[in-house]
Amino acid sequence: MDNVELTTQVEDQKKAYEERINRLQSLSTVLVGKREEAVQARQLSGVEDDWREDEDHYEGIDDANRDLYRNRGKPLSPEGGTDKEKEQVVRSRIFLNITRSYVDAAAAKVADMLLPTDDQNWGIEPTPIPSLVKNNKNQEPLLAPNGQPVMTSDDAGNPKQMTVGEHAEQILQVAKSAAKDAETRIDDWLRESRFNHETRKVIESCARLGTGVIKGPYPVARQHSSINKEGGLTSIVRKMSIYPESRNIDVWDLYPDPSCGNDIHTGSFIFEKGRLTKRGLEDLKLDPSYITEMIELCLVEGPQKKNLEEREAERQTLNLDNKDQYDIWYYTGFISPEDMEAAGCPCASQESVPAIVVMINDRVVKAAINPLDSGAFPYDVMNWQERDGYWAGIGISRQIRTPQRMLNAAVRNVMDNAGLMSGPQIVMRRSVIEPADGVWQITPRKLWYMVEDAVGPVNEAFAAINIPAMQDQLFNIVQFAIKMAEDVTGLPMLLQGQQGKAPETVGGMQMLNNNASTVMRRIARTYDDKVTEPHISRYYEWLLLDPEVPENEKGDYKIVAKGSSALVERDIQNQTIAQMGAMVVNPAFGINPQKWITEYFKSQRLNPTLFMYSEDELKAMQEQAAANPPQDPRQITAQAQIQAAQIRTDAMVQVAQANTQEKMTQREIDLQDAREDREYRLQMAQLARDTKLIELAQKSEMSVQQIKAQLADTAMKERTKKELQSQEIAVKQQFGAGL
Repeated sequence: MDNVELTTQVEDQKKAYEERINRLQSLSTVLVGKREEAVQARQLSGVEDDWREDEDHYEGIDDANRDLYRNRGKPLSPEGGTDKEKEQVVRSRIFLNITRSYVDAAAAKVADMLLPTDDQNWGIEPTPIPSLVKNNKNQEPLLAPNGQPVMTSDDAGNPKQMTVGEHAEQILQVAKSAAKDAETRIDDWLRESRFNHETRKVIESCARLGTGVIKGPYPVARQHSSINKEGGLTSIVRKMSIYPESRNIDVWDLYPDPSCGNDIHTGSFIFEKGRLTKRGLEDLKLDPSYITEMIELCLVEGPQKKNLEEREAERQTLNLDNKDQYDIWYYTGFISPEDMEAAGCPCASQESVPAIVVMINDRVVKAAINPLDSGAFPYDVMNWQERDGYWAGIGISRQIRTPQRMLNAAVRNVMDNAGLMSGPQIVMRRSVIEPADGVWQITPRKLWYMVEDAVGPVNEAFAAINIPAMQDQLFNIVQFAIKMAEDVTGLPMLLQGQQGKAPETVGGMQMLNNNASTVMRRIARTYDDKVTEPHISRYYEWLLLDPEVPENEKGDYKIVAKGSSALVERDIQNQTIAQMGAMVVNPAFGINPQKWITEYFKSQRLNPTLFMYSEDELKAMQEQAAANPPQDPRQITAQAQIQAAQIRTDAMVQVAQANTQEKMTQREIDLQDAREDREYRLQMAQLARDTKLIELAQKSEMSVQQIKAQLADTAMKERTKKELQSQEIAVKQQFGAGL
């Protein structure tokens, strides 16, 4: 190759490089224009002001106490201390925060319903085929295309001719098995991406700000390790694979097409904002899908904060964020094939293609084709309450704003009044008295002089006036505000674990729970429609396009969201499942006991697999049953009769023993009653005797001891007489005559 050809080749490469850079700059200009449009449209809509106010109320901040939170920051100078403006507070600034408790309780309730630990809120089922459903009960013989019958085998292994219904059922079972395998794989993808954890963040953001955003599926690289023991040596094999993932997106970082209305998926594009450190930006150079030249330029330029929002500026003023972070923007929409090729992504299409473009410092650093052929945006937006004509919704913080302000005003007036009524207002006549120390101030044990020419008594020179508390009237406003908080949010205190005046009967509690859960059921249905079905549908599309997924897992399936139909009604179903125990043992109902006990364990939040036989145990039991054939029915009947007779005999003996024991117990009770009655009579006689003694002592003016002595002497005399009479009777009986 001569110098002319080499020079020409170098010039061609330089020209191609310049054309590529110009193409990327043109693409950046177009995307920056769209981004500016989306950013300005969201700012002008006023929704950012609402979010800012909602976050303040959730944190217990308003205009009265804002300086307690906002004017505390570390100055930029290293030796500077914490700044705090001097305060001159003359009014109470208490913020009795009920917004946080309502938001947290509602978010926890929704998350508990939609994300149970023992179940999932979605499922995959094969799309029903009318012809198969119609022929499911058809008992006609199945014939092959050549007219020959199709053979199969029965349970005993004997050959038989297959029917049309059996063939249709076989196809349905294969489709159900494939759908179950696909469901298991998608569930495994979601578990690895901690889908439930990310969804809880979405629900919390939705309850607080009115809008929650979840992104997915998007590709991530994961490394898996395994052990290889080939050749007698053990080694660790690491494999890098691409998997789908989902994560929560801060609603502040989402900028959809301004013309999307109330659904972001009707727009032409969508922007997502992220943050990246210098170290993270340098690591991107190791990824071949990124444009190294553009990353080098970004590193030289440093972070360019060209779209610094008010919220972002405030965070940096408070030194809450590192200002050395780069803003990274993800564009999802359609671009031309030429722009894709300029970004290093070959494209065979002649039309605009769905793509994902990454920009840093307004430079395109990556462009890739959307991993979903449908070009769907990998974002789902959940709104607590829809806002007419806009994609962002209204949250509990906004709903409860008026009751929260009423409560704050009432409580602050209570505290202000408490400060005023803590001491009386002093009124005095200066022409009547004067302080001895010359200081007109009330202090303990102070000396006052009465003016010589004063007229009137000195006690008229002072007057102490007490300020009325007005607590009853103000606390009525407090109670009214709390009641209004329940009404405007539709979240009664029952959902927060407080029963109040709810009826304690089972039926009454069930009716009250149904009424209280109306809002929750609406939220669950909205979540099914806005998040579950579209999100899992995109995972299903990913499964169909993934070459590493076996073909037997791919098919025509439909996504079934179970959040509103099953999980919300779980409390009512739990009661019904427990009551079905008596019906399960009755074969007339055809209820499968194993399925029933599985659902019962789930209702009690227990893992059914911990109580079930394993496959090996079931197999061993079946082999044991096969080795021990059933006995003769007549022998079984005879044994049953003998056992029944023995049971009746044992029952009669037990009844007799119970009767004997009952009689003995009753006899002991009667004896105990007699003893207690005798003791009672003795005590009453003793009391009557003591009373009589007191009366006699009062009449004869004798002491009780004297009376006792006389009674003892009389008793001794009487006893002596009785003894003499007894001896005389004995002598008469022995000798025939007395003494």
